[in-house]
Amino acid sequence: MLIISKHRDYYDSAIGLGIDKSIIYNREEKKIKLETGYWAKSSSKNPKIVDFIMDRFYKHTHSFTGIYRDIGFHVISFCGKNYISFTFRNVLGSDDNGKEDGEDHEVSFSDVNEVIDALTKVDDKEFTNKWSKFKLDKKEKSDFINSWNDIEKLDTTDLHREYNSPVFVVKCRDHFYNPQMIVNPILKDYDFVKAYDPYTAFQEIQMYISGVLASGDDAPETKMNEKQKVNQHGFDDKYGFRTRPNKKGK
Repeated sequence: MLIISKHRDYYDSAIGLGIDKSIIYNREEKKIKLETGYWAKSSSKNPKIVDFIMDRFYKHTHSFTGIYRDIGFHVISFCGKNYISFTFRNVLGSDDNGKEDGEDHEVSFSDVNEVIDALTKVDDKEFTNKWSKFKLDKKEKSDFINSWNDIEKLDTTDLHREYNSPVFVVKCRDHFYNPQMIVNPILKDYDFVKAYDPYTAFQEIQMYISGVLASGDDAPETKMNEKQKVNQHGFDDKYGFRTRPNKKGK
């Protein structure tokens, strides 16, 4: 796979094993500002898949700000698989009157149980301000886990095809007021090596481009509608993706 990019990423080292120039990844980073909350639903500017993600985590991040001064999340859709991470920034070293020492500390978790565990440590100075009074009840925990699972299982193929990209990230910080979608992000900035080693990441992207996205020489010359896209991959109006019955002579 030939990568065209102004920036290096951690999996670029796998190029040393050989380049297949028939597969091209134009890794141009594109940042898209997203609408959020009530504005998103009224404007309809966001892709539906992105709205689904924002909708699931919107109520949770707002309720969690009672314990953290700043809470955010990002969802990396990598070759059709979704990886979630929550990041908490909190000011530590505050006194009993709530006076902050001005030092920023940040901690991130990519496992739903670790996020819940951190949120319940209200007396742990490592994670919370001394005056924070916040507990996750049983229903809130269940709702959060369900939202996490829904997003992990979300089919993002259409959005990958729309932007002709194997990777995008939906991210939000600052109490949900600064949401963003980044197409072709630099994955080393998200410590993504914890999910895939360089060689495997390179191979996954190469296979996704040559298979699902059909980029390079196989790219369609004209834009197709959603029905044409699924038909291109073997979908039939009558049988779906199932095997068609053999036609036998009478």
